[in-house]
Amino acid sequence: MKPDAGTAQVNGFDILEEDLKVRESIGIAFEGSGIYSRMTIRENLRFFARLHHMDGKELSESVESLIHALNLQNEANHASARLTESQKGRLSIACAAVHNPGLLMIDMPTSEFDMVTTRLIDSFLTTYADEGRTVIKATRSLVEARLLCRKMAIVRNGFLVACGTLEEIEQAAGETGLREALTELDLGGS
Repeated sequence: MKPDAGTAQVNGFDILEEDLKVRESIGIAFEGSGIYSRMTIRENLRFFARLHHMDGKELSESVESLIHALNLQNEANHASARLTESQKGRLSIACAAVHNPGLLMIDMPTSEFDMVTTRLIDSFLTTYADEGRTVIKATRSLVEARLLCRKMAIVRNGFLVACGTLEEIEQAAGETGLREALTELDLGGS
């Protein structure tokens, strides 16, 4: 969609002038999407890598690295239809990250996974960000936001109501504690 006005950059690319480069520099993992049930984990990852023009050693190294990083080694040659929800979630993230995008967006409720899986995903995302890339994770969990996020954007009914570090948001609301700060911000209803 074209904006009504203005422009923006994503990973240094203008969204109006370089929209294809913008899309190529982003990886997105939505809940329950992005995997093909008849393909194995390895086949899914190879497929998505090829969509991003990867081949040879680069493709193989990325696929194997993600299989290991997201603890999918034992199931790597199983059809995705046989995977648990936890395994499917990890595979979806791996498919989004296979081309090593500068921006990785995750929109899935990892809070519904078991604690071991949640910790594994959080560790992967933290490492991904520590390597100089950006991770945007949609969450409704204040605990998760407090533990993982360096910066937060609070969106309510499609409008940005607060943005910054936890300390900046708390300071703007004149409160200590994220939950207390959120009650002080104008969130425009339920």
